[in-house]
Parts: sequence; C-alpha cells; structure tokens
Amino acid sequence: MSAGPAEGGLPAFDPARLDLADPYPVYRRYREAGPVHAVRPAVVPCGTRGPTTRYVFGYAEVARVLARREFGRTAPGAGSAAPLPPGYAVLRAVVENWLVFLDPPRHTALRSLVAPALAAGPVAALRPAIRRTAGRLVDRLMTRESVDLVGEFAAPFPLLVISGVLGVPEERQGWFRERALALQRAGGARVDRTLAGMVEADRAAAELTAYFRRELDARRGPGRDRGDLLSALVRAADEETSLSPEEQTATCVHLLTAGHETTTGLLGKAVLALLGRPELRGELRADPGMLPGAVDEFLRHDPPVQMVTRWALRDTELAGHAIPSGDRMVLVLGAANRDPAYFPDPDRLDVRRDTVRHCAFGLGIHYCAGAGLARAEAEAGLAELLARLPALQPGVRPEVSVRYAPDWVFHGPERLTVTMPQAGQATLRPMARDAPRAHWQRIYQENPGMYGEEPSAPARYAADVFAAAGARDVLELGAGHGRDALYFARRGFTVRAADFSTVALGQLAARAEAAGPAGRVTTAVVDVREPLPFATGSEDAVFAHMLMCMDLSTRHIEELAGEVRRVLRPGGTFVYTVRHTGDAHYGTGVARGDDIHEHGGFAVHFFPRELVERLAEGWELREVHAFEEGELPRRLWRVTMSVPAASAG
Repeated sequence: MSAGPAEGGLPAFDPARLDLADPYPVYRRYREAGPVHAVRPAVVPCGTRGPTTRYVFGYAEVARVLARREFGRTAPGAGSAAPLPPGYAVLRAVVENWLVFLDPPRHTALRSLVAPALAAGPVAALRPAIRRTAGRLVDRLMTRESVDLVGEFAAPFPLLVISGVLGVPEERQGWFRERALALQRAGGARVDRTLAGMVEADRAAAELTAYFRRELDARRGPGRDRGDLLSALVRAADEETSLSPEEQTATCVHLLTAGHETTTGLLGKAVLALLGRPELRGELRADPGMLPGAVDEFLRHDPPVQMVTRWALRDTELAGHAIPSGDRMVLVLGAANRDPAYFPDPDRLDVRRDTVRHCAFGLGIHYCAGAGLARAEAEAGLAELLARLPALQPGVRPEVSVRYAPDWVFHGPERLTVTMPQAGQATLRPMARDAPRAHWQRIYQENPGMYGEEPSAPARYAADVFAAAGARDVLELGAGHGRDALYFARRGFTVRAADFSTVALGQLAARAEAAGPAGRVTTAVVDVREPLPFATGSEDAVFAHMLMCMDLSTRHIEELAGEVRRVLRPGGTFVYTVRHTGDAHYGTGVARGDDIHEHGGFAVHFFPRELVERLAEGWELREVHAFEEGELPRRLWRVTMSVPAASAG
C-alpha cells in the first residue's frame, strides 16, 4: 500500500500500527480530519494498481455503506468474498458458504432459514438455560485465586450455549473450540497464512464438515426431529431444494465459530471495563435490571468487531469522495460508535445513555442474526460474575493482566487473568513492594555465603544443556551471592549475574575477584518485577533457580517469562526451577492469594502445572523434571524450554 499522506496531512492509515488495547485516540484523529481516508496500493511490476482501500470512520458514512446495495461483500468479478489463498478445497467450500460472505439472493435465502431459531421468542425461552450454563462455569472459579476469565469463562460459555442451540453434546466443547480457532486464524484478520496454519485450518474444516454431516443425517426422516437448529436446517432442506448439503454443513460451522467468538470478545471487554470501575460494578450488582442497557453500552464503547469489509459494486460517491467500482471499503465500527455527532461525550462509558443506534452488530441486511442471543449471553454471564465472582465483589481490587489477540475483526482479550482473594477472604493481603528486597538484604547481610561454595544441581544440569546448545553467555536471574554464577564462569561461559540485593551482589563480586574468573562475571542490580534492562536478543541462555517462585504475582511471572524470551536469541535456552503445589508448605502458613503462602516473613508462589504450561506457550518446552531439594524436602520442577530457532526473539 502507498505510504503517502491521507486527508488532513495524516499518514496513510495502517491498522498494524494501532494499539490493540486502545485504538480510539488514533480513530479520533482520522475521523476529525475526515470521515473517509484512502490508502492507495503500490504499483505492481506490470505497471497497474490494485483496488484502493478506503477506511471509513464516520457513523453516517459507515451506516450508509452497510445499508446501501451499491456496496457488497464480494468484489466485482471475484468469485467469493472469503479471504483465502488458492487451494485448500475443503476449507474454501466451507467458508465460501458462510452467511457473512454472501450477497443477495443467496444471503437472503440462507438467512431466512437461520433467523427464526435466533429470533426473540426462541432466545427468551433459552435464557434460563443460558443462566444455568453461566452459573456452572462460575462454580468452578469460586475458590480459585487466579483465573483466566477468557479461557475459563468468556470463551467456553458462548460455545456451550451455541452448541446447545445447534443440538450437539457439551462434551464436544473443547474439540469445537480448537477447530473454530484454527479456522479463524487462517481466514480472519488474525491471519496465519503459513503452510502449517492453512493445513490445520483445512483439516479442521474437513473434521467439522464430517461431524455436522453425520449429525444432520441423524435427524432426517420421520420421528428423528430433535427440536434443535440442526433439525430445523434438515426441515428447511426438505422444503427448499436450493439449500445444498454443502450449504447446510457450512452454516453449522459458521454458527459455531461466529456464534461464539464475538460474544467472547464482548464478555472479555465488559469484564475488563468493570474491573477498572468498582462503582459501576457495584451499581450493576445492586440493580441487575440495568444490565441490558449496560451490555449495549459496552458494545458501543468498545465493540468486539472493530472493522468489517465491503466492496463498491458500482461507481458511487461517499462524503464527497468519488468511489470507483471495485474499491475496498473498510468500515471502522469502533470509530463510528464514538462519533460525537451521534453519541455525546463518546469516550465516556455511560450505561444510562441511549445506545439504540450503535453499529457493533452491523446494520442493514448483514445485521448480526445472533445479536439477540449474544445480548442474552452477555447479560446472563455478567449477572453471574457480578453476583458471585470474588474478583468483582465490593471492595476487592484484584490484580489484572491482559493480553489482546492481534485481530481487528474478532477483537478483544485472548487472556484476562485476575488474581482473586481466597474463599472467605474479603481482600488480598499483599506484602509491601519493598519487603522482599529488605528481607533478602538482611538475610545476605547476616548470612554471607549462606548457600555455600558448591553449585546447585540445577546449575550443573543447565551448564551441560547450555554447552550442548553452543551457548557462550549466560544471564542468571536471582544470582544471590554467586555460587551458580561462578560455576558457569568456571565452565567457560561469560556470565551476567542479576539480583536485586546489592549486599548479595557485593559478595558475589568479591568472590569472583578472589576465585579468578572475575573477567567472565559482571553484575547488575535488577528487580524482575520491572522490564529487564538488557537488549533484545542479547543472551544465549538464561538461568533462574528458585527465582520465579518468589513473592511474584502471576502477572509478574508471565511478564518476566515474556522478558526472558525477548532477551534470548532465536534458539536460546531458558532453565528455571520453581516450588510447586505438591510441596509440603503449599496451603500452609499465611495465605496471601494467587497461590502465594508466607512462612516466617518468607513468601513463595507455588506453581500449578497449568502455569508452567501457560508460560511455555510459544516456546519449545523440552522438559519438566520433578526433583526434591533441602529440608521438608522442598519439591520443585526444573523446566527447560527454548525459543524456536525461527523466532525473531
């Protein structure tokens, strides 16, 4: 695309440069400069240009494109609106028959078959079951100290609901989720166009097609109607000869995927908004009757679908711009929903405002057929969470860690971790931030060389692993007085020893000078609760013995793992050890929440296996080795993982 200036002297609009968590200030700049901004393609070698992309930011202009027939889902001359590369016949056969990618008359015919099952009456009848489903999921979270509200609630909840509407068993939920995500990664804005990603998506399409074909066949014939949406599609196929078997199965797959991912985004964003607004969650908890209006305001204020695409089907005009046939129109719904011409003070979340005109569900013929179901799910889900989840109770301010998916179609947190009080506690009782540093300063002052001269067993193991990988330098986090750092130096590595205790590092430097390898060892005062002060890709190997399980919240641990990955070179190795939830001290002493327990002023974060697996996402997890050390004895895991060699770090 051209990098020339857009209207108002702004650079060409580029979604890749937006802040995933808060794109709205940028939207506002472009909308104020003009409602439509063109980005012209670069000239290709044969001297021609492709279509111009026009980003539309104003509410009136977005509404017009969505409502008018001169704009459609499929580009003129194109066979399909589905954004797929050549090949992958099964995937293409599925996606090309999705309702969202169709124009009239096929869209009209297919929508008329789906819409009745998702209309107001059937959805109202489903509300008690929807609330029960939400309640069962919240039951599992009640005593948890740390919860990923996307993975453990916002994602499975709507998938369970739509599975019930379709008439498929609940135990298939995990299987469905994996295949739905494979399709979205390959075909949406969160594009995985690698060969492996496309092959996975094609396989998922084939498996879902085969599954739904069997389920549809099981409902054909007298006495086999089960009263679900699959049965309704079978009846429609008998009456409507133009509804092919491919269209039936593709519609089922589409309802499964689109029917839950947008609601996942809506719930994740709504919970995130509530976590930052204790007064609002108190109001909604006290008066659940406000929830319908609140859900629509969440949709307006931060919609789960940020951008959708249309094509100009003929020459037309929009906001003074001549739009040639074939131009691509990207409608920025998030910007339109904050247009001050339609929503006063639009950046303020106001659950009492009139939001009837928001376009979070689209407008016109492609208005979301499942909008009523999504609202019912959001109202029931938020009601259960507000009433029962400890993290949303009055007076509780949990720690929050959020990570967004790199997607502007299905937009929202892909992980939303909250650290909650234990059951029966009103609030968490965190240590003062400087207490751990003071603790270790005192310990090393009173007990110089407290761990002795010999290296730890994990350090001996790590040195062999690092050497086999060809590493030349090692960063040790939590080096203490240096028994392992000095061992690495004696093994021939260049060592950077990091700790937040200046007393310990002073002892380490003195021992390095006396022992001989001083030229191979440098020290750095580092608080691992902050970004590591080392350059990206600067390290061959990182070692951390008993550091990750210190007095660190889950959020800090996740951020530290991300920082370790950042400083490692592609192919670099990370070896760390942690005490785990099988340790004798777990569940004893002073419980401070988030699996942290304190004994005699010393706090430990005991790792569940799930946390180890989560930290390894995106890495090559090579080994999780259980071992024992010291008195009790302490029970630990030694974890070895590497940055994939093809990674950019």
